[in-house]
Amino acid sequence: MHVSSLDTCIRKPLIVTCGVDKSVRVWNYSDKSTDILKFFKEEALAVALHPSGLHVVVAFTDKLRMLNILMDDIRPYREFGVKACREVRFSHGGQYFAVANNNTIQVYGTYSGELMAVLRGHTNQVNSLLWKADDRKLMSCGSDGSIFQWDLRSAIKVGEGPLAITTSQQFLFAGTAEPHRPGCIRAYKLPLEPESSYSEFQCHDMAVARLRLSHDNQYLFSVGDDGSLCIFETKELSSSKLKGRSERENAMAFAEEILVTKSDLEEKNQTMQELKAKVDELTLHNEYQLRLKDMNYKEKIQEVSDKFTSELTQDKQRCTDLQEDKREMEAEYDAKLSELEATHTHELDGIRDTYFAKIKAEVERYDALTQERDEENARWDEENQLLVESHTQFLAEMTSEYDRKVEGEQTKQTQLGGEKDEIVTEFEDNKTQIEEDADLEIEEVKAKYDAKFLDEREATLRLKGANIDLCENGIMKKKFTALQKDIEDQKEEIRSLQEKGKELYENIKGLEKDIQGHKKEIREREETIQDKEKRIYDLKKKNQELEKFKFVLDYKIKELKRQIEPRENEIADMKLQIEEMDQELEHYHKSNAALDLMIGELTLKMDGMQKDINHQSLEIKTMRQFIRQFQSDLHDSAQLLEKKKALKASVIGTTCFKVIWGGNGLKFAGFTTVLALYKKYETGKIVTEVASDVDAQQEYNRQREYLEKEVESMKSKLVKGLKINHSEMMRLKRENAILTVQVNDLRREFHAVKSSQSEVNDLKNKHRDKRSMDEREMELRRESELQK
Repeated sequence: MHVSSLDTCIRKPLIVTCGVDKSVRVWNYSDKSTDILKFFKEEALAVALHPSGLHVVVAFTDKLRMLNILMDDIRPYREFGVKACREVRFSHGGQYFAVANNNTIQVYGTYSGELMAVLRGHTNQVNSLLWKADDRKLMSCGSDGSIFQWDLRSAIKVGEGPLAITTSQQFLFAGTAEPHRPGCIRAYKLPLEPESSYSEFQCHDMAVARLRLSHDNQYLFSVGDDGSLCIFETKELSSSKLKGRSERENAMAFAEEILVTKSDLEEKNQTMQELKAKVDELTLHNEYQLRLKDMNYKEKIQEVSDKFTSELTQDKQRCTDLQEDKREMEAEYDAKLSELEATHTHELDGIRDTYFAKIKAEVERYDALTQERDEENARWDEENQLLVESHTQFLAEMTSEYDRKVEGEQTKQTQLGGEKDEIVTEFEDNKTQIEEDADLEIEEVKAKYDAKFLDEREATLRLKGANIDLCENGIMKKKFTALQKDIEDQKEEIRSLQEKGKELYENIKGLEKDIQGHKKEIREREETIQDKEKRIYDLKKKNQELEKFKFVLDYKIKELKRQIEPRENEIADMKLQIEEMDQELEHYHKSNAALDLMIGELTLKMDGMQKDINHQSLEIKTMRQFIRQFQSDLHDSAQLLEKKKALKASVIGTTCFKVIWGGNGLKFAGFTTVLALYKKYETGKIVTEVASDVDAQQEYNRQREYLEKEVESMKSKLVKGLKINHSEMMRLKRENAILTVQVNDLRREFHAVKSSQSEVNDLKNKHRDKRSMDEREMELRRESELQK
């Protein structure tokens, strides 16, 4: 991307460039970034940046535009009717800018836009412009190397000046622009000497297009035809170093202000007011929402704290209960684990034996398939050898047949050449004889009539010169009439001879045409013979290629058939395996259904047992309450053994409810006294009842434990069976997917082989049809030639 122009300013660290991509870019060289990028419809040829950095002049092919540099855009606000300008420069103060238009220079006022001066004096195009420090004089450089200095007040040329250098007058910077070589920046030390050295800095891949120095001479900017912008920091090492440093320290800082249009400012102020109103509204709304949320959260916190306090107490109680249950379950599951280990060991041995048997069967099947593959390979090798021999024999027969045909055509060609030579010789002899006869006859007639003409002339002279008698006159008239008649006869004879000559010439022309036709026919036949020979050669070559292709295809067909047969066997085996797996799946489904029924029955049993457990727990609680009441009454009565009256009152006044153990559980028999209870207790009924209750409880506990173990074992078996079924199903699905992929691959290969075989057959048929058509054409041409 070629960069056309480059310029910098004083008040801001900005560079402006334009290129052939129709863009104008504003760069900030202090932070090495692009501030603004603007694309136009036309290519920008030259740019100039105002010293303030707020305006830029851009030259296009049709006009010159002055644009304002805003914060994020470049907007035009004035246009000038200057076309195809290649150089523009602002003055140091910014009040003027000079425009190089071909070989003239126009100076415009920046703020008024009026034309201040037109400078003429260059004979060639102006390439560069430079303002003097006081902006009163302007220097220009033409393409012919001439440098002029102009006075703007008088608009005249005041002299020629040297090259522009740095303000310290210590260095001269130059850029190389050699074609097909990388561009370099050279720094020459002043004053220049005949053999002065220079420092060279290579920075561009192509020629250097423009150079610019910053106002404080701290930076050197260069652009090249390769589209790159390079920034150099210049350091002048001399006695003026301290002076330059003090100037930089005293220099004004870069400006921060930017241009903003009034409409943009009003729009932004309006947007700010709207956003402020929205912010205030959102602030009030958010404060109200926050207050509502605080109130809701406080209520929720109170509820949650109360809830968690109550839950904590419940959890503590539950934790103690769970710890007790945990100890019981640990003991129970230790026993279950030992049983499961024994069961798993037994099942593992069975599975190992099963898989060893399967592996043995697979090894035997592999050996059988290997033997079958070797037999198929031998059979295919024999068939391949037979095909090669038959193909070689067929090729030899075709070659001998075509050789015989070529020899016959060559013999016919030689015979036709001899006949052609005889016809040409005979025609030449006839032509020569006819020409000689015609020439002799013409000479004789000419001599005869010349003699007659001389005699007639003498007779006429004689008649004119002498006085002849009437008799002689009559005689002469008779002679004249006779001569007239002879002349007429001779004329008739001459006409007849001329007609004969014309006929002979026409015959000669016809014979010549026939000769040309025969020659043309001979050439055509020779060309036809050559074409046929080429065709025969091409057909032989194509036949050889087709034979090679046929051999390759035959080999591929054999290979594919050799590959297809074991694949088909594998497919058949896989189908059998899939059927077996389907049967296994059906068996597993049936077993799963049976297990589901068993689980349902066990679930019903568990529900019944759970109801019995709940009923027994209720009765146990009632019995424990009775025992506690009885123990407390008995304890109170035992305290009054020494005090008889108090004991009697206590015994008579103490009552409790009687509980009798029956077949249907505990029954309330109403209230009775402790004495009656004592009598009953003395008889041993309660002991037997309690003993029977203890035995029934133990039996119930044993049955419950047995049923729980059975349920757990059934659950574990069910889970294990489900896992095995799931793994088996997944394995079957994977194998089924693999088999499906293999079957599809084999089908595709089979179709490809079929299509290639059909293509080979089509090529053979085409070749056979083409060969038969060529033979028919050759026979027809031979017959037509023989007829001719």
